[in-house]
Amino acid sequence: MKIGIRIGLVVAIALTGIGLAVTAVHDLAAQRALYQFEQGIWAPVEAERQFLLLQSTVQALEADPGAVDLSTYTLRRDVSLGYLSALVTFTQGNPTFDTAQLALVDGLQADVQTYRRLDAGGLPDPARARQLTQVMDDAVRTSHELVNIRRQIGEAASVRIMQTMQTALMIQVAIVVLLLIGCVWVVWATHQALMKDLALVSHEKSAAETMNQQLRAFLMQAEELAIEQERVRVAREIHDGLGHHLNNIKIHSSVAHHAFDHDSAMARSALAMVKAEVTQAYRELRRAIDILVSEKPFLGTLEDLLAQPLRDCELNGVHAELRVSGIPRTLADQTKHALYRIAQEALNNVRRHAHAANASIWIDYRDQMVQLLIEDDGVGLAPSAAQHIGHGLHNLHERALFVGGKTAIETAAGKGVRVMVEVPG
Repeated sequence: MKIGIRIGLVVAIALTGIGLAVTAVHDLAAQRALYQFEQGIWAPVEAERQFLLLQSTVQALEADPGAVDLSTYTLRRDVSLGYLSALVTFTQGNPTFDTAQLALVDGLQADVQTYRRLDAGGLPDPARARQLTQVMDDAVRTSHELVNIRRQIGEAASVRIMQTMQTALMIQVAIVVLLLIGCVWVVWATHQALMKDLALVSHEKSAAETMNQQLRAFLMQAEELAIEQERVRVAREIHDGLGHHLNNIKIHSSVAHHAFDHDSAMARSALAMVKAEVTQAYRELRRAIDILVSEKPFLGTLEDLLAQPLRDCELNGVHAELRVSGIPRTLADQTKHALYRIAQEALNNVRRHAHAANASIWIDYRDQMVQLLIEDDGVGLAPSAAQHIGHGLHNLHERALFVGGKTAIETAAGKGVRVMVEVPG
Protein backbone atom coordinates (compact mmCIF):
# COMPACT_ATOMS: atom_id res chain seq x y z
CA MET A 1 0.00 0.00 0.00
CA LYS A 2 2.82 2.43 0.85
CA ILE A 3 4.43 1.71 -2.55
CA GLY A 4 1.09 2.45 -4.24
CA ILE A 5 0.87 5.80 -2.44
CA ARG A 6 4.36 6.71 -3.57
CA ILE A 7 3.59 5.72 -7.17
CA GLY A 8 0.40 7.80 -7.06
CA LEU A 9 2.30 10.83 -5.80
CA VAL A 10 4.95 10.45 -8.51
CA VAL A 11 2.28 10.08 -11.22
CA ALA A 12 0.41 13.14 -9.94
CA ILE A 13 3.59 15.23 -9.89
CA ALA A 14 4.54 14.01 -13.38
CA LEU A 15 1.09 14.82 -14.79
CA THR A 16 1.25 18.26 -13.18
CA GLY A 17 4.65 18.94 -14.70
CA ILE A 18 3.56 17.77 -18.16
CA GLY A 19 0.35 19.78 -17.98
CA LEU A 20 2.15 22.93 -16.91
CA ALA A 21 4.71 22.48 -19.69
CA VAL A 22 1.98 21.98 -22.32
CA THR A 23 0.09 25.00 -20.98
CA ALA A 24 3.22 27.13 -21.08
CA VAL A 25 3.90 26.10 -24.69
CA HIS A 26 0.33 26.91 -25.70
CA ASP A 27 0.46 30.28 -23.94
CA LEU A 28 3.78 31.15 -25.56
CA ALA A 29 2.52 30.16 -29.00
CA ALA A 30 -0.67 32.17 -28.53
CA GLN A 31 1.19 35.27 -27.36
CA ARG A 32 3.67 35.03 -30.21
CA ALA A 33 0.90 34.60 -32.79
CA LEU A 34 -1.05 37.46 -31.26
CA TYR A 35 1.98 39.73 -31.39
CA GLN A 36 2.69 38.81 -35.00
CA PHE A 37 -0.85 39.47 -36.16
CA GLU A 38 -1.13 42.68 -34.13
CA GLN A 39 2.02 43.94 -35.80
CA GLY A 40 0.82 42.63 -39.17
CA ILE A 41 -2.42 44.65 -38.98
CA TRP A 42 -0.89 47.76 -37.42
CA ALA A 43 1.71 48.40 -40.13
CA PRO A 44 -0.75 48.33 -43.11
CA VAL A 45 -3.32 50.44 -41.21
CA GLU A 46 -0.78 53.09 -40.33
CA ALA A 47 0.58 53.11 -43.87
CA GLU A 48 -2.95 53.54 -45.23
CA ARG A 49 -3.58 56.46 -42.87
CA GLN A 50 -0.37 58.19 -43.96
CA PHE A 51 -1.20 57.62 -47.63
CA LEU A 52 -4.64 59.23 -47.08
CA LEU A 53 -3.00 62.29 -45.51
CA LEU A 54 -0.56 62.60 -48.39
CA GLN A 55 -3.44 62.09 -50.86
CA SER A 56 -5.48 64.89 -49.29
CA THR A 57 -2.43 67.16 -49.31
CA VAL A 58 -1.81 66.56 -53.02
CA GLN A 59 -5.50 67.07 -53.85
CA ALA A 60 -5.41 70.39 -51.99
CA LEU A 61 -2.39 71.53 -54.04
CA GLU A 62 -4.18 70.46 -57.23
CA ALA A 63 -7.11 72.71 -56.36
CA ASP A 64 -5.08 75.58 -54.88
CA PRO A 65 -1.27 75.73 -55.19
CA GLY A 66 -1.05 78.00 -52.12
CA ALA A 67 -3.23 75.86 -49.85
CA VAL A 68 -0.25 73.96 -48.36
CA ASP A 69 3.20 75.29 -47.64
CA LEU A 70 6.36 73.43 -48.65
CA SER A 71 7.33 72.25 -45.17
CA THR A 72 3.93 70.63 -44.53
CA TYR A 73 3.99 68.90 -47.88
CA THR A 74 7.54 67.68 -47.40
CA LEU A 75 6.80 66.32 -43.90
CA ARG A 76 3.72 64.36 -44.99
CA ARG A 77 5.53 62.97 -48.05
CA ASP A 78 8.55 61.81 -46.09
CA VAL A 79 6.41 60.29 -43.33
CA SER A 80 4.24 58.38 -45.80
CA LEU A 81 7.21 57.04 -47.70
CA GLY A 82 8.94 56.18 -44.38
CA TYR A 83 5.95 54.11 -43.21
CA LEU A 84 5.99 52.26 -46.51
CA SER A 85 9.68 51.42 -46.00
CA ALA A 86 8.86 50.16 -42.47
CA LEU A 87 6.00 48.07 -43.86
CA VAL A 88 8.30 46.49 -46.43
CA THR A 89 10.92 45.71 -43.78
CA PHE A 90 8.28 44.25 -41.44
CA THR A 91 6.79 41.98 -44.10
CA GLN A 92 10.18 40.45 -44.87
CA GLY A 93 10.44 38.91 -41.36
CA ASN A 94 6.77 38.19 -40.67
CA PRO A 95 5.63 34.64 -41.59
CA THR A 96 1.99 35.69 -41.48
CA PHE A 97 2.34 37.52 -44.82
CA ASP A 98 1.62 35.15 -47.68
CA THR A 99 2.48 35.58 -51.39
CA ALA A 100 -0.66 37.57 -52.26
CA GLN A 101 -0.05 40.05 -49.47
CA LEU A 102 3.59 40.43 -50.45
CA ALA A 103 2.45 41.14 -54.01
CA LEU A 104 0.29 44.00 -52.69
CA VAL A 105 3.28 45.37 -50.80
CA ASP A 106 5.31 45.21 -54.02
CA GLY A 107 2.52 47.19 -55.75
CA LEU A 108 2.79 49.87 -53.07
CA GLN A 109 6.53 50.04 -53.64
CA ALA A 110 5.90 50.53 -57.38
CA ASP A 111 3.46 53.35 -56.60
CA VAL A 112 6.01 55.03 -54.36
CA GLN A 113 8.69 54.79 -57.04
CA THR A 114 6.30 56.36 -59.53
CA TYR A 115 5.51 59.09 -57.02
CA ARG A 116 9.20 59.78 -56.46
CA ARG A 117 9.78 59.99 -60.24
CA LEU A 118 6.96 62.49 -60.69
CA ASP A 119 7.93 64.52 -57.61
CA ALA A 120 10.74 66.81 -58.79
CA GLY A 121 11.14 68.56 -55.47
CA GLY A 122 9.41 71.59 -54.09
CA LEU A 123 5.67 72.15 -54.20
CA PRO A 124 4.09 70.39 -57.17
CA ASP A 125 2.14 72.52 -59.61
CA PRO A 126 -1.49 71.65 -60.38
CA ALA A 127 -0.56 69.45 -63.36
CA ARG A 128 1.95 67.37 -61.38
CA ALA A 129 -0.37 67.39 -58.39
CA ARG A 130 -3.06 65.78 -60.60
CA GLN A 131 -0.64 63.05 -61.63
CA LEU A 132 0.47 62.53 -58.02
CA THR A 133 -3.17 62.30 -56.95
CA GLN A 134 -3.76 59.47 -59.42
CA VAL A 135 -0.69 57.64 -58.05
CA MET A 136 -1.86 58.11 -54.44
CA ASP A 137 -5.35 56.94 -55.34
CA ASP A 138 -3.88 53.66 -56.54
CA ALA A 139 -1.64 53.43 -53.45
CA VAL A 140 -4.61 54.07 -51.13
CA ARG A 141 -6.68 51.38 -52.85
CA THR A 142 -3.80 48.90 -52.60
CA SER A 143 -3.15 49.67 -48.94
CA HIS A 144 -6.89 49.49 -48.19
CA GLU A 145 -7.04 46.07 -49.84
CA LEU A 146 -4.04 44.95 -47.81
CA VAL A 147 -5.69 46.23 -44.61
CA ASN A 148 -8.87 44.28 -45.36
CA ILE A 149 -6.90 41.08 -45.97
CA ARG A 150 -4.95 41.58 -42.75
CA ARG A 151 -8.16 42.16 -40.80
CA GLN A 152 -9.68 38.95 -42.11
CA ILE A 153 -6.54 37.04 -41.31
CA GLY A 154 -6.43 38.70 -37.88
CA GLU A 155 -10.01 37.67 -37.13
CA ALA A 156 -9.25 34.07 -38.11
CA ALA A 157 -6.07 34.20 -36.08
CA SER A 158 -7.99 35.56 -33.11
CA VAL A 159 -10.34 32.61 -33.34
CA ARG A 160 -7.40 30.19 -33.40
CA ILE A 161 -5.72 32.01 -30.56
CA MET A 162 -8.90 31.83 -28.50
CA GLN A 163 -9.14 28.13 -29.27
CA THR A 164 -5.54 27.68 -28.19
CA MET A 165 -6.17 29.57 -24.99
CA GLN A 166 -9.32 27.56 -24.36
CA THR A 167 -7.32 24.36 -24.88
CA ALA A 168 -4.74 25.58 -22.40
CA LEU A 169 -7.51 26.45 -19.95
CA MET A 170 -9.04 22.98 -20.37
CA ILE A 171 -5.64 21.43 -19.77
CA GLN A 172 -5.29 23.50 -16.61
CA VAL A 173 -8.76 22.44 -15.45
CA ALA A 174 -7.91 18.80 -16.23
CA ILE A 175 -4.71 19.13 -14.23
CA VAL A 176 -6.61 20.54 -11.26
CA VAL A 177 -9.17 17.73 -11.50
CA LEU A 178 -6.41 15.12 -11.74
CA LEU A 179 -4.66 16.66 -8.76
CA LEU A 180 -7.89 16.61 -6.77
CA ILE A 181 -8.49 12.98 -7.75
CA GLY A 182 -4.87 12.14 -6.86
CA CYS A 183 -5.18 13.86 -3.49
CA VAL A 184 -8.43 12.05 -2.75
CA TRP A 185 -6.85 8.73 -3.76
CA VAL A 186 -3.76 9.39 -1.64
CA VAL A 187 -5.93 10.26 1.37
CA TRP A 188 -8.04 7.13 0.81
CA ALA A 189 -4.99 4.92 0.34
CA THR A 190 -3.36 6.40 3.45
CA HIS A 191 -6.55 5.79 5.41
CA GLN A 192 -6.70 2.19 4.19
CA ALA A 193 -3.04 1.66 5.09
CA LEU A 194 -3.60 3.11 8.56
CA MET A 195 -6.66 0.93 9.07
CA LYS A 196 -4.69 -2.11 7.95
CA ASP A 197 -1.86 -1.23 10.33
CA LEU A 198 -4.33 -0.70 13.16
CA ALA A 199 -5.94 -4.07 12.42
CA LEU A 200 -2.51 -5.72 12.38
CA VAL A 201 -1.57 -4.06 15.67
CA SER A 202 -4.88 -5.15 17.20
CA HIS A 203 -4.33 -8.71 15.95
CA GLU A 204 -0.79 -8.77 17.30
CA LYS A 205 -1.98 -7.37 20.62
CA SER A 206 -4.68 -10.05 20.83
CA ALA A 207 -2.13 -12.74 19.92
CA ALA A 208 0.26 -11.39 22.54
CA GLU A 209 -2.47 -11.46 25.19
CA THR A 210 -3.35 -15.02 24.22
CA MET A 211 0.31 -16.00 24.37
CA ASN A 212 0.66 -14.33 27.78
CA GLN A 213 -2.32 -16.30 29.05
CA GLN A 214 -0.82 -19.51 27.69
CA LEU A 215 2.55 -18.68 29.26
CA ARG A 216 0.89 -18.02 32.60
CA ALA A 217 -0.91 -21.35 32.30
CA PHE A 218 2.34 -23.10 31.37
CA LEU A 219 4.13 -21.45 34.29
CA MET A 220 1.41 -22.62 36.68
CA GLN A 221 1.64 -26.12 35.25
CA ALA A 222 5.44 -26.03 35.49
CA GLU A 223 5.21 -24.85 39.08
CA GLU A 224 2.72 -27.58 39.94
CA LEU A 225 4.92 -30.15 38.19
CA ALA A 226 8.00 -28.90 40.06
CA ILE A 227 6.13 -29.17 43.35
CA GLU A 228 4.98 -32.68 42.44
CA GLN A 229 8.50 -33.72 41.44
CA GLU A 230 9.92 -32.32 44.65
CA ARG A 231 7.24 -34.15 46.67
CA VAL A 232 8.09 -37.41 44.89
CA ARG A 233 11.77 -36.75 45.42
CA VAL A 234 11.30 -36.22 49.17
CA ALA A 235 9.18 -39.35 49.41
CA ARG A 236 11.80 -41.32 47.47
CA GLU A 237 14.64 -40.10 49.69
CA ILE A 238 12.71 -40.99 52.85
CA HIS A 239 11.79 -44.41 51.52
CA ASP A 240 15.21 -45.34 50.16
CA GLY A 241 17.29 -43.79 52.92
CA LEU A 242 15.65 -43.40 56.29
CA GLY A 243 13.06 -46.08 55.59
CA HIS A 244 15.80 -48.65 54.97
CA HIS A 245 17.38 -48.05 58.35
CA LEU A 246 14.05 -47.91 60.18
CA ASN A 247 13.20 -51.29 58.69
CA ASN A 248 16.55 -52.65 59.97
CA ILE A 249 15.79 -51.23 63.42
CA LYS A 250 12.44 -53.00 63.35
CA ILE A 251 14.09 -56.32 62.45
CA HIS A 252 16.86 -56.12 65.06
CA SER A 253 14.43 -54.91 67.73
CA SER A 254 12.28 -57.97 67.06
CA VAL A 255 15.33 -60.26 67.37
CA ALA A 256 16.31 -58.61 70.67
CA HIS A 257 12.77 -58.96 71.98
CA HIS A 258 12.55 -62.71 71.24
CA ALA A 259 16.10 -63.47 72.55
CA PHE A 260 15.91 -61.32 75.65
CA ASP A 261 14.77 -64.15 78.03
CA HIS A 262 16.80 -67.13 76.79
CA ASP A 263 19.83 -65.68 74.91
CA SER A 264 21.14 -62.47 76.42
CA ALA A 265 24.20 -62.41 74.16
CA MET A 266 22.04 -62.46 71.05
CA ALA A 267 19.79 -59.81 72.54
CA ARG A 268 22.74 -57.54 73.31
CA SER A 269 24.09 -58.08 69.80
CA ALA A 270 20.68 -57.19 68.33
CA LEU A 271 20.45 -54.06 70.48
CA ALA A 272 23.94 -53.06 69.35
CA MET A 273 22.73 -53.39 65.75
CA VAL A 274 19.71 -51.27 66.65
CA LYS A 275 22.02 -48.63 68.04
CA ALA A 276 24.17 -48.76 64.89
CA GLU A 277 21.10 -48.51 62.66
CA VAL A 278 19.88 -45.50 64.65
CA THR A 279 23.24 -43.87 64.09
CA GLN A 280 23.06 -44.70 60.35
CA ALA A 281 19.46 -43.46 60.21
CA TYR A 282 20.53 -40.19 61.77
CA ARG A 283 23.35 -39.86 59.27
CA GLU A 284 21.00 -40.73 56.42
CA LEU A 285 18.55 -38.13 57.64
CA ARG A 286 21.30 -35.48 57.70
CA ARG A 287 22.43 -36.54 54.24
CA ALA A 288 18.89 -36.38 52.86
CA ILE A 289 18.40 -32.93 54.35
CA ASP A 290 21.67 -31.74 52.81
CA ILE A 291 20.68 -33.10 49.41
CA LEU A 292 17.16 -31.70 49.53
CA VAL A 293 18.19 -28.26 50.76
CA SER A 294 21.58 -27.60 49.18
CA GLU A 295 21.97 -30.32 46.54
CA LYS A 296 25.13 -31.45 48.38
CA PRO A 297 26.46 -34.52 46.51
CA PHE A 298 27.32 -37.89 48.00
CA LEU A 299 30.99 -38.02 48.90
CA GLY A 300 33.18 -40.84 47.61
CA THR A 301 32.87 -43.20 44.67
CA LEU A 302 29.89 -45.38 43.84
CA GLU A 303 31.82 -48.42 45.09
CA ASP A 304 32.47 -46.69 48.45
CA LEU A 305 28.81 -45.83 48.87
CA LEU A 306 27.68 -49.43 48.17
CA ALA A 307 29.86 -50.81 51.01
CA GLN A 308 27.19 -50.05 53.62
CA PRO A 309 24.26 -51.81 51.89
CA LEU A 310 26.51 -54.83 51.30
CA ARG A 311 27.48 -54.85 54.98
CA ASP A 312 23.81 -54.71 55.98
CA CYS A 313 23.19 -57.84 53.95
CA GLU A 314 26.08 -59.61 55.68
CA LEU A 315 24.67 -58.66 59.09
CA ASN A 316 21.37 -60.21 58.07
CA GLY A 317 22.95 -63.50 57.02
CA VAL A 318 23.08 -62.84 53.28
CA HIS A 319 26.48 -63.17 51.67
CA ALA A 320 26.89 -60.14 49.40
CA GLU A 321 29.74 -59.19 47.10
CA LEU A 322 30.64 -56.37 44.69
CA ARG A 323 32.18 -56.91 41.26
CA VAL A 324 33.48 -54.19 38.97
CA SER A 325 34.38 -54.51 35.29
CA GLY A 326 35.63 -51.93 32.86
CA ILE A 327 37.59 -48.88 33.90
CA PRO A 328 36.00 -47.09 36.89
CA ARG A 329 35.47 -43.37 36.40
CA THR A 330 33.96 -40.43 38.18
CA LEU A 331 30.22 -40.23 37.58
CA ALA A 332 27.94 -37.23 37.68
CA ASP A 333 26.46 -36.62 41.14
CA GLN A 334 22.89 -37.29 40.00
CA THR A 335 23.91 -40.51 38.22
CA LYS A 336 25.92 -41.74 41.22
CA HIS A 337 23.07 -40.87 43.58
CA ALA A 338 20.48 -42.67 41.42
CA LEU A 339 22.60 -45.87 41.09
CA TYR A 340 23.34 -45.89 44.83
CA ARG A 341 19.65 -45.59 45.75
CA ILE A 342 18.65 -48.25 43.23
CA ALA A 343 21.21 -50.73 44.58
CA GLN A 344 20.29 -49.87 48.18
CA GLU A 345 16.57 -50.50 47.51
CA ALA A 346 17.26 -53.72 45.62
CA LEU A 347 19.44 -55.14 48.48
CA ASN A 348 16.85 -54.03 51.00
CA ASN A 349 14.25 -56.08 49.10
CA VAL A 350 16.68 -59.01 49.12
CA ARG A 351 16.99 -58.88 52.93
CA ARG A 352 13.28 -58.39 53.50
CA HIS A 353 11.65 -60.65 50.94
CA ALA A 354 14.08 -62.89 49.06
CA HIS A 355 15.14 -65.39 51.81
CA ALA A 356 18.37 -65.57 49.81
CA ALA A 357 21.74 -66.96 50.86
CA ASN A 358 23.74 -64.95 48.32
CA ALA A 359 23.45 -61.61 46.59
CA SER A 360 25.77 -59.67 44.32
CA ILE A 361 26.21 -56.27 42.70
CA TRP A 362 28.01 -55.98 39.38
CA ILE A 363 29.06 -52.56 38.03
CA ASP A 364 30.11 -52.60 34.36
CA TYR A 365 31.71 -49.39 33.05
CA ARG A 366 31.06 -49.30 29.30
CA ASP A 367 31.61 -46.66 26.65
CA GLN A 368 29.28 -43.75 27.40
CA MET A 369 27.20 -46.02 29.65
CA VAL A 370 27.21 -47.72 33.06
CA GLN A 371 25.36 -50.97 33.71
CA LEU A 372 24.33 -52.00 37.23
CA LEU A 373 23.22 -55.59 37.88
CA ILE A 374 21.81 -56.75 41.25
CA GLU A 375 20.84 -60.41 41.61
CA ASP A 376 20.12 -62.96 44.34
CA ASP A 377 19.38 -66.69 44.70
CA GLY A 378 16.23 -66.27 46.74
CA VAL A 379 12.66 -67.42 46.26
CA GLY A 380 11.95 -64.91 43.47
CA LEU A 381 8.69 -63.08 42.90
CA ALA A 382 5.35 -64.40 41.81
CA PRO A 383 3.55 -62.13 39.30
CA SER A 384 1.01 -61.21 41.95
CA ALA A 385 3.64 -60.41 44.59
CA ALA A 386 5.11 -57.27 42.95
CA GLN A 387 2.20 -55.12 44.08
CA HIS A 388 3.00 -55.90 47.73
CA ILE A 389 6.57 -54.57 47.59
CA GLY A 390 5.34 -50.99 48.00
CA HIS A 391 7.08 -48.02 46.45
CA GLY A 392 10.43 -49.77 45.99
CA LEU A 393 10.14 -51.05 42.43
CA HIS A 394 8.41 -47.87 41.33
CA ASN A 395 11.28 -45.83 42.78
CA LEU A 396 13.79 -47.95 40.87
CA HIS A 397 12.20 -47.04 37.56
CA GLU A 398 11.74 -43.37 38.47
CA ARG A 399 15.35 -42.90 39.54
CA ALA A 400 16.67 -44.51 36.34
CA LEU A 401 14.38 -42.44 34.13
CA PHE A 402 15.40 -39.26 35.95
CA VAL A 403 19.01 -39.65 34.74
CA GLY A 404 18.03 -40.84 31.25
CA GLY A 405 18.35 -44.56 31.93
CA LYS A 406 16.16 -47.64 31.93
CA THR A 407 15.51 -50.68 34.16
CA ALA A 408 14.50 -54.30 33.67
CA ILE A 409 13.54 -56.90 36.26
CA GLU A 410 13.76 -60.64 35.64
CA THR A 411 12.29 -63.05 38.18
CA ALA A 412 10.63 -66.38 38.55
CA ALA A 413 9.39 -68.35 41.54
CA GLY A 414 12.33 -70.16 43.17
CA LYS A 415 14.96 -68.59 40.87
CA GLY A 416 15.69 -65.29 42.58
CA VAL A 417 15.47 -61.76 41.16
CA ARG A 418 17.72 -59.93 38.70
CA VAL A 419 17.53 -56.12 38.49
CA MET A 420 19.32 -54.59 35.48
CA VAL A 421 19.90 -50.85 35.15
CA GLU A 422 21.56 -48.93 32.30
CA VAL A 423 22.28 -45.22 32.54
CA PRO A 424 24.39 -42.86 30.40
CA GLY A 425 27.62 -41.84 32.07
